[in-house]
Amino acid sequence: MPMAFVLLGILGAFSTHAMSKKATTSSHQQGYRFISVLEPCRAEIMCTTEFGDVCQYENVNLWGKATETSPCNVPLYKISN
Repeated sequence: MPMAFVLLGILGAFSTHAMSKKATTSSHQQGYRFISVLEPCRAEIMCTTEFGDVCQYENVNLWGKATETSPCNVPLYKISN
């Protein structure tokens, strides 16, 4: 019986850890930079919506899209390790 409680505790810890991993990756978004009117959103690197340092690529601020067809105007931040 005590072994069953230990096993349930371990399984619960693994599932909680997996859920927290999934939550952090869901805030990741493609970062885009403005190139020109003909190419307003060029995909560069992955960023996050979680507040922090501004996401940049080659010293240029990157932006996200609210939807696939929307402009690149959503502030994005650097993914912390």
